[in-house]
Amino acid sequence: TGPERTVTLERANDEWTVNGFLADSTAVARFWDALSESEIGDVAATNPANHERLGITADSAWVLTIGQEERVLLGHAGPQFGTAYVRLPDADEVYLLRGDLRSATTRSLVDWRDKLVLSVDTARVTAVEVTRDGDTRRWERGDGAWTVGGQGADETEVRNLLQELAAFRATGFAADSITMKETPDRRILAFDAEGNEMASLALDEGDGNLRAFSSQSPYVFQVPSWRADRIAPEGGDGN
Repeated sequence: TGPERTVTLERANDEWTVNGFLADSTAVARFWDALSESEIGDVAATNPANHERLGITADSAWVLTIGQEERVLLGHAGPQFGTAYVRLPDADEVYLLRGDLRSATTRSLVDWRDKLVLSVDTARVTAVEVTRDGDTRRWERGDGAWTVGGQGADETEVRNLLQELAAFRATGFAADSITMKETPDRRILAFDAEGNEMASLALDEGDGNLRAFSSQSPYVFQVPSWRADRIAPEGGDGN
């Protein structure tokens, strides 16, 4: 719990959630690693008059609660890199904590949340259709090679496209009031060898970032334009 927000990390059905949303596995792992590796150093202060300056008062510190009982207050960053001020709720003594616990804990809800938009087993993908600016191109996997429009496909373009299909990640989330266009600005469809649709992704142009919605998530995400261009590239001459 921070001065302006509360973040609750819970485990259910072998998955971690944060405030009811699926949590980012890397953020969770970093938190637990930081918790286990942090070390208590020297006493930094014993006078309660110093608590405010160190950001360790009850209304300014982050309160880390583990389970129902164990609580610790996290204050400002310390004088050395990777340190922070900590104290127990009922104690006057403030200690210098060495480790990554403060930065691993005091992240925003967006930073805690899983931002994986789409994940496809690209070994099973045999065709990808990309519609952009009203033009549809279809990549097809042949005997060890990809073609597009009946011609050999650009290897870098194919590699970028498959990498993004394997793990297409967002940088944030659109506001709850945002909805996708009925006909998106870009659409990506992936198919297996039997012609079954494995996944779909819609992209809408925005102010800087693009909005993304996939068949694998109920949320509308924000993705940077460079990433959108990798998974939905502009058409080339003759393709």
